[in-house]
Amino acid sequence: CKNDPSLENINVKDQNILQVNVRVSLNTENLEQEPYRIININSNSILPGMAPELYHFPTVSGYSSWVLERYSAYADLTQDRAQTTINHVNFNDCCHPLLDALNVKYVYASPGTLPSSTGTFSLLSGLPHAQIETDLAENVYITAWTINETTQAVLYQHPTTRITYDLNIKRPTIFSTSIAIDPAAWDKEGDGVLFKVYALREGETETDLLFSHYIDPKNTLADRDWIPIEVDLSPYIGDKLSLILQTDPGPNGDNSFDWAGWAEPRLINYYPRTLELIYDGPNKIYKNTQALPRGWIVHQITQVAAGDIEAVKAYLSADDYNPAIEAVVEGSLAGELGAAHTDDKVHFISYSPEHVVLEAKIQEPGLLVLSDVIYPGWEVYVDGNEQPIITTNLIMRGVYLSGGEHQIEFVYKPAMFYRGLVITGVTLFLIFVALLWSMRRYLINAFPINHRPTKPQ
Repeated sequence: CKNDPSLENINVKDQNILQVNVRVSLNTENLEQEPYRIININSNSILPGMAPELYHFPTVSGYSSWVLERYSAYADLTQDRAQTTINHVNFNDCCHPLLDALNVKYVYASPGTLPSSTGTFSLLSGLPHAQIETDLAENVYITAWTINETTQAVLYQHPTTRITYDLNIKRPTIFSTSIAIDPAAWDKEGDGVLFKVYALREGETETDLLFSHYIDPKNTLADRDWIPIEVDLSPYIGDKLSLILQTDPGPNGDNSFDWAGWAEPRLINYYPRTLELIYDGPNKIYKNTQALPRGWIVHQITQVAAGDIEAVKAYLSADDYNPAIEAVVEGSLAGELGAAHTDDKVHFISYSPEHVVLEAKIQEPGLLVLSDVIYPGWEVYVDGNEQPIITTNLIMRGVYLSGGEHQIEFVYKPAMFYRGLVITGVTLFLIFVALLWSMRRYLINAFPINHRPTKPQ
């Protein structure tokens, strides 16, 4: 929050003040009525570390519970996980279908971070997977420049260098960026930089020159600015493509102080759009339109042996796996599943960390999936009758439901807690007996009684 001017008056050291300020600014008509989760990506300035839990934001990071092996494996399947610390998982991007299944409805992003699910592919985030041809590794890195009071993230590319991205163009796509030379080099040696963009279709040897522009801010004042460019990649729809960014020295071949860069290079409309920008500040907030609810009904399942994690992972990672309509379960169900109906509904009556109550209305038998972590100690009751919890999608809870209307209640009753109660009860009983014994001994010693009979005179 510290980089967001709209929150500058909030005392972040006071949890209650922060919550009050945030809530007052919300439109109460749009408050969420059902449980949801958030995720913050690539973030060091907004909700870092465990801060979301401190302010009662429901995140997928709080989901991990000391980073369970299964949860760690699930996070890896999203291909978005950045790193894991104790009880916290960081993500690079959003949203994979498996994150949608975790009820990730809102995405928080730091300045300069552009989630791919906005429909845009950032060539900055894709740099680790690009092919780089240059004399020195130091010739390519990510930085930031301020030109004419506008700061942008920059892909620094010192001539002569080629950076190649392998792409698959599926829809009308635009390559967008701005080119510039670092202002710190404007008055130094060098004779400018020639920026080029090439395309190479898979299986071909001849490249297509899509863009070429020479800038020399030392001698041309008009070049002392961000120079925006856009390249239409629509002619390559349906093609696998190598997009090549190249920088060359000026006409004299002098590349000293040719500190060239591409500002926020990106492909617009490269991905299907699933994120809607709902707060546009230095820190941005997106709504994930593809997020699944916290609980939903499926009528298609794949069964594997209990504990066969590798088999579950294989199904979850398949390209055609859709968690909205199918699930992977370990073990067997109590009955057969029926067909899905559009009026199948799940509604939350109450939700707390240790007690969840839902209502479900389904036409034919199905599997209720609750995207909360399955953990020893949870019990479930359907219409008051205890039912087995089915391990679903590696980390979630599943419950078999017959057709009709049902009330489902999840209750956390950890065995360790009840063992603790028994041990405590036995301990207190023994202490009580010991106290009685000690009291008896004390009374005998304090008030001795002569039990011997008196001899008759």
